[in-house]
Amino acid sequence: MALVSKGPPDPGGSAAFILAHNDDEIFINARIRRLVASRREVGALWLTSGLLAPSPEVRRQESRAAMARLGVPERALTFWDYPDLRTLGYLEELVSGIAGYLESRVVAEVYVPAYEGGHPDHDVANFAVSQAAARIRLSAPIYEFPINTGPRGRRQLIGGFATNSLAAMRTPPRPDDRRVWDDLWRCHRTQYRYLRLPMALCLDRRRWWLGEPYRPLPHHDYLNPPHRGRLGYETALGIPFARFHSAVREFLEANG
Repeated sequence: MALVSKGPPDPGGSAAFILAHNDDEIFINARIRRLVASRREVGALWLTSGLLAPSPEVRRQESRAAMARLGVPERALTFWDYPDLRTLGYLEELVSGIAGYLESRVVAEVYVPAYEGGHPDHDVANFAVSQAAARIRLSAPIYEFPINTGPRGRRQLIGGFATNSLAAMRTPPRPDDRRVWDDLWRCHRTQYRYLRLPMALCLDRRRWWLGEPYRPLPHHDYLNPPHRGRLGYETALGIPFARFHSAVREFLEANG
């Protein structure tokens, strides 16, 4: 059973959310709401233009609506247009861009999707944030949050860390958490039509009674898979981990 803590004291200052896709914000929405309620400044950056929608602008409008529901103004939102499923080909650009994004703000904490093998773009975002933070010697803490984790037993786990994870912190649950979750998916109609079945089968519902999980970014070994067995994107998308390994190794060799 994974350890759970209530999380660190509120450090004040701004928080930056570096997200791979429009809709990733749903999986860390309770933390965003808590920061907004504490009158903390929140900024969000989405790396990809997204798939499964009529146009990238549709995806951006969905995230604008979702973030407005969470109390984050449009001026705090930044959208990039790297191609979904192909971010591995842009590691240097992403690391440099994220470094610049973080340097341009007085950031007290950073959040990014976990390195978990569910989607290659989530793992790229995690790697790029770790490298950008090292490049600029960022002193602010970095936290990762789960979206599509590796298998628990014979099934995938959506929105929760695996049972053998490091200690997780949780945003204290509120009575309206489930209603807000549903509201956010209504904002992301183009995605929910494809994701509602897997979430119905695999969503970790402990978030409703334990609280939404996140944890300090571990010292991941990005040259090795995040867990044993087949990764989620190997099974669902046919993308081998070897492709991620090759791109990361090339980047690390080029950057010492």
